[in-house]
Amino acid sequence: MPALCTQTYIPVRAEATDRSEMVSQLLFGETCQITREEGKWVRVRCDFDEYEGWVYRPSLYVLTDQQYEYLMHLPRSVVNVPILPVRDDKDQQIRYLTVGSTIYNLDTATGKFSLLDRNYICAGNVPVLSSLSVEERIIGMAKQLVNVPYLWGGRSTFGIDCSGLIQTCFKVGGIALPRDASQQAQKGITVDSFADIRPADLAFFQNAEGRIVHVGLLISPSLIIHASNFVQISTFDEYGILHADRQTYTHHLAFIKRLI
Repeated sequence: MPALCTQTYIPVRAEATDRSEMVSQLLFGETCQITREEGKWVRVRCDFDEYEGWVYRPSLYVLTDQQYEYLMHLPRSVVNVPILPVRDDKDQQIRYLTVGSTIYNLDTATGKFSLLDRNYICAGNVPVLSSLSVEERIIGMAKQLVNVPYLWGGRSTFGIDCSGLIQTCFKVGGIALPRDASQQAQKGITVDSFADIRPADLAFFQNAEGRIVHVGLLISPSLIIHASNFVQISTFDEYGILHADRQTYTHHLAFIKRLI
């Protein structure tokens, strides 16, 4: 059964309770498939990245098959600014969409778009397709998110985790990535030499057991944007990420991948 996120975001949880950890989020305009029901909770599979988790059913807009097919054939745009204020024509209320949200039927001349029976108008900058390269779009978006607080399971400007940052910035660049760092690490080709690093390559980091636990976006062979405590730009070398004040390594490099 298809469903739609019509809120700024909806928490996706590990278990069917609001006390369970948030493992991801559905953003405005994203769709999912309900695969199981348990009281007021439903297990969903997100269409964008196939991630699964539990959502409080009243948070979702459940779609008919006809509505879902209609949405799937509409032109879509991805919000490519940190926060996009939009006004609902029906109640004149302002809501704030986060980067990575999906909007349908956008008229870039007027800033108007629709979502089923609701009409909206952008109260901020209208998302337009950039003439920049994919790498420039991804890095530019990441830089705009510097100082956003870290939030486990977050994919939004209101709080984001390390893999959520990468997934969201690549989404702005037109590239769909899996949700978790360990899944993202399976994509692309390995960059074997530091001399071959290009902007927008991804660096993956491991714990003592060799498990991938962190990911960041390389600006250069010596600088990385990543979400750890908050989104920040840190010093990077062949050993990992160096803490600016303590001069110790906070994350230990496993390998570098190129996805573009």
